[in-house]
Amino acid sequence: MIRADGSRLVDGQGGTLILRGANIGGSSKIPAREGFHGDRGVSFVGRPFPLAEAEDHFRRLREWGLLFNRFVVTWEAVEHRGPGEYDQGYLDYLEAVLARGAALGLRFVVDFHQDVWSRVTGGDGAPGWTLELAGLNPRTLHAAGAAVLHGELGGRMPNLLWPTNHWKLGAATMATLFFGGDAFAPTLRVGASSIQSFLQERYAGFVRAVIEKLARIEAVVGYDLMNEPPAGYIGYPDLASDRFMFVRGDATPSPFDGMAAGSGFSREVPVYRQTLLGVLRVGRLPINPEGVSAWLPGSVCPWLRHGVWSDRTGDPVLLRPDYFAAAGGRRVSFGADFLRPFLARIGSEVHAISPGALLFIEDSPQRRELRWSAADGTNAVYAAHWYDALTMFSKHFTPWMCVDDRTMRPAFGRRRARRSFRDQLGAPREVSARDLGGMPSFVGEFGVPFDLDAGASFRTGGYASQTRALAAYYDALDFNLLGATLWNYTADNTHEAGDGWNGEDFSVHCRGHGEAGTTGEAGTAGDGGRAVAGFCRPYATRVPGLPLGMRYEPRQRRFTLAYRSDPAARGDVEVFVPPRLARDGVAVHVSDGNWRHDAGSNTLFYAHDPGRPVHEIVVEFPGSTSSRRPVARS
Repeated sequence: MIRADGSRLVDGQGGTLILRGANIGGSSKIPAREGFHGDRGVSFVGRPFPLAEAEDHFRRLREWGLLFNRFVVTWEAVEHRGPGEYDQGYLDYLEAVLARGAALGLRFVVDFHQDVWSRVTGGDGAPGWTLELAGLNPRTLHAAGAAVLHGELGGRMPNLLWPTNHWKLGAATMATLFFGGDAFAPTLRVGASSIQSFLQERYAGFVRAVIEKLARIEAVVGYDLMNEPPAGYIGYPDLASDRFMFVRGDATPSPFDGMAAGSGFSREVPVYRQTLLGVLRVGRLPINPEGVSAWLPGSVCPWLRHGVWSDRTGDPVLLRPDYFAAAGGRRVSFGADFLRPFLARIGSEVHAISPGALLFIEDSPQRRELRWSAADGTNAVYAAHWYDALTMFSKHFTPWMCVDDRTMRPAFGRRRARRSFRDQLGAPREVSARDLGGMPSFVGEFGVPFDLDAGASFRTGGYASQTRALAAYYDALDFNLLGATLWNYTADNTHEAGDGWNGEDFSVHCRGHGEAGTTGEAGTAGDGGRAVAGFCRPYATRVPGLPLGMRYEPRQRRFTLAYRSDPAARGDVEVFVPPRLARDGVAVHVSDGNWRHDAGSNTLFYAHDPGRPVHEIVVEFPGSTSSRRPVARS
């Protein structure tokens, strides 16, 4: 049993836990049996990997120290056939595959994953029939400028183009109806229910179906209630402008231009390109020149119906540019007014079936306004996401430069860059203390693209840049004593297809193309590993007290942990010891007490002297440049 205790996650003996692992996996966003435009006959059985391969993959994760994993499950995987029709074959597979991981000692948080609503709006998550309920035609969204779809573009997906779907008609309309249909589209109904009530009840039903299936697996310790909840148009200040979008790329319609284009009006819109100087406007292009409608026959745009814009004169006219900025006579906050009650409702559904489960909650990437208190739900964890903005945009890692993703201010010099990483990854704790009642913080996603520098690593077989990047990120996690799950581990990643979704390639595993010098026989821990030295490193998984500091120095091959013991906490310190570092044993120096290294479980156990308040452990591996006996200071 893992529970939230103030700002810490603790086990049944009161020990502080630092949970680290990977997201499994990138290709779980798409079916194993493909179907694209919202097809109801798809199957996700075998995502993230066939059951016959599960033990090999889970053993590899365990050998790498990725012991607590975020397991991707989409709404579409469970309820793709239609409202209330659950794929029992997939649910049986899900139970079986997680049971295999549990048998090998791994633990999981099940991630109810979505990106920009669904596959047919350029991401993943919701079934295609949800769009049909709103009147959208899944087969014409791309042509109408209502979504940008990799499958329709052909060729390689431009870098970071898919997030622009947040503000395109398809995804933005669905997110707005899901969270705020009662406020912004009150006349849109599904039978006797408002569309918001219907969609949220169906989502809750999907969640219940998964939890009821997994409730008996103790290794499933929590649920991420919704990945990166989309705000849609809610809170958008001016529908005529694109300047409130945090990502712009290629042809970029304003929300109003997107509404008009979706109803068959061709619109000329700005074109943006990513450069080292930022995103620059480089011209204009028409969208929907053929006048295709994004709506099913007999359906009309709900924003036309609700008076946001008009086409009565034959041309589209925006009537209420701030329509989504206020409701009921006051300004709205997506996080406080719409996301918070939804997460509280889904959290109560989880706890009704699995009372001890952790609730991992996320804010919207568009509007970071979430507030939380114990009245909204207990045993909650703030699951922030963080990516190195400069490396993501430039597809190049520069160790002496980074950009703060909160302020977009650059930091120059290796020390300043490392300090900026520490500050950025420490921010979730500040957010939790200020806005979320001081709940534990966790980094649900972070990672590095493996196709840096135009795929140079694929030609050389070496991943030096990715290794340096991941080591820098893990140094920052260690500094902040944070748990995290790396994005991602994709079992079927290849150089050609990457993770299989929107051109992304973040997987630390690549089938048949691991790092030069580290690949092993099929099914062994080295098979397919990439940048392993960047993330497979020692860390404390459990501390019977308050961790004070943790650091791994790869050049010295030395790990250090200091902590203040808690007399109420029982059990030993547990440190993950990578077998790749400990082939010739370990040298351990402790301030007091005694230790033992269990090579079978890749764990170093340390029992401190209860007469001392503060303790220190140093673990050195063959090849260390230093050997000292440390003394812990109170």
